[in-house]
Amino acid sequence: MLSNGGVVLTGPLTDRAAALLEMWLPGQAGGSAAADLIFGHAAPSGRLAETVPHRLCDTPAHVNWPGSAGQVLYGERLYIGYRWYDRTERDVAFPFGFGLSYTTFAYSELSVHVPDPARPEARVEVTVTNTGAREGADVVQVYVSDPVADVDRPVHELRGFRKVRLAAGESARVVIELDARAFSYWSTRHGRWVAEPGEYGVHVGPSSRGLPLEQRVHLDLEVPPIALTADSTLAEWLAHPRGQEIIAKASGEGPSFLTDPAGQPLIAQIPLATLLSMGASHTGQLPPAIDDLLRMANS
Repeated sequence: MLSNGGVVLTGPLTDRAAALLEMWLPGQAGGSAAADLIFGHAAPSGRLAETVPHRLCDTPAHVNWPGSAGQVLYGERLYIGYRWYDRTERDVAFPFGFGLSYTTFAYSELSVHVPDPARPEARVEVTVTNTGAREGADVVQVYVSDPVADVDRPVHELRGFRKVRLAAGESARVVIELDARAFSYWSTRHGRWVAEPGEYGVHVGPSSRGLPLEQRVHLDLEVPPIALTADSTLAEWLAHPRGQEIIAKASGEGPSFLTDPAGQPLIAQIPLATLLSMGASHTGQLPPAIDDLLRMANS
């Protein structure tokens, strides 16, 4: 039995013990609660809120902490916790969301319903069955993946969960609603949460490493246009709803190569402000003010 405030390495214990009861910080009634669990008056039903690694050097912040010269680099970025272990496929002692009880559970009949593909919302339903010989509780976890994303995203992320208590042999239909945030990421370019159009995976199971059920859904979403800046490339201007029209007007006063389809692939990744200056140096004309063009595009 463990009583601790943070994750400890469990290898020396699990090699010798048939079971491991993690009490964390149980408080004043921890003794009686532990007795109820050990003698079977109650069944364990908690789930890990963090991953238990095999070694300290497996953790995502190991090479960055404590830093040097008073500076710490948060180099793990969004890959903290299970997001790191699952992305790097590292073996772990116990995965995020894991937990055993005195009974067992089975998952079946997953259904993911999207009422309107133009809205990032879904209703997840799954049947959970207590396949053991006594009452117990399980925590149904729903993870969402975005396999073809425009940005760097984790393999999957926990987006909903629900605890269900079942008698021996009993089954229940568990419903978990997913809202827009379940499909979204924070876009620094848009300055808001963004859900991309395309295919998403909805995975259901008892932990981040135990997801036996999966269903794919397709969302037909509109992505808000990105606010253009002085550093935006020609490609970003051309992808903007008003960008092509503005460039066409600007090229009337400046270089015509901006609107030449044959040449655009060669200069697509160059900032428009740079291209306007380059054109001005060849024509001897003053380029259109980039600030004026930005106001037209972003207004």
